Amino acid sequence: MKQWTTVCLIAFVGVSMANCSDDDTYDDGAKSREELLEERFPGVADVTWSTENGLNKAEFLYDDEETVTWFNDEGVWAMTQRKVGYDGLPAAVRNSFESGEYKDYPQNALYHFHFEGGENTYAISLVKDSRPTNLYYRENGELYRVGESIFRTYVPIILSETQQKAMDEKYPNAILLEARLADKDIPEIEDEIMSDLKSNGKIRINIVDGGIYKEVVFNKDMWEVTRWRFPFSFDTASNELKETFENLMADIADMENTTISETAIHEEWPDTNPWDLYYVVDENGEVRGVISIDPEGTTSPSLYIFNH
Repeated sequence: MKQWTTVCLIAFVGVSMANCSDDDTYDDGAKSREELLEERFPGVADVTWSTENGLNKAEFLYDDEETVTWFNDEGVWAMTQRKVGYDGLPAAVRNSFESGEYKDYPQNALYHFHFEGGENTYAISLVKDSRPTNLYYRENGELYRVGESIFRTYVPIILSETQQKAMDEKYPNAILLEARLADKDIPEIEDEIMSDLKSNGKIRINIVDGGIYKEVVFNKDMWEVTRWRFPFSFDTASNELKETFENLMADIADMENTTISETAIHEEWPDTNPWDLYYVVDENGEVRGVISIDPEGTTSPSLYIFNH
């Protein structure tokens, strides 16, 4: 609300202006965060308010579900997260989980996510081998991501005009799944994939583009990299690719008893050639190194060994 003071002018031609006030109030039409929340969630009560990454964060019960939502002062929503029961998951998600490799692990919690402008997604938090593991599903039951992290470390974001324009130009038909800020303080570990993104506060946008799950990374308003997984089999690889692997690993003792993971990563960067990353794993499945290959063949392949 804006307060202004009216200045009363008295003309010397014998006409005086009447009914002047020192406390006239001007309403700019802006709604409070409480009013904005009420419009989205009618009848909401007992709200716990905070601010996160410049957004209003409201926590409350709605339809008996623990709900957290983020939005800005203009009423633009970022994300809503709800804690649901098993029956609150779509049948396609339940069927996918019950037929998958994680079906017998104890569940901690179930979540429904909706990033504004995107598709509904669901997460099942469980414990696998004493480690918290989260399964992320699309509404159609597709398991699109498996990771080890804490939901509360996810900070949703509203894309800037520059970021949105870049996404529209590069991926005009993409389906949005997630748009969030990688937490700067709490480590987030993702199944050895894209792990260089942890703890750096960059923008991470998860999409489905052309049927492929991709992660798009922005450093502020600058597009930095897009990466996605693809299957790999050493048995069906070309002789040229096999020879490249063997040459890189031949004289390195640390690479004994290792093989190439069945999942590889494709990366696209601005102003440079794309890269294919092949992870070297030992007999226990631990990642020992990564082989980088330029699929266009203009840059020499390289091997990076992880320190253990």
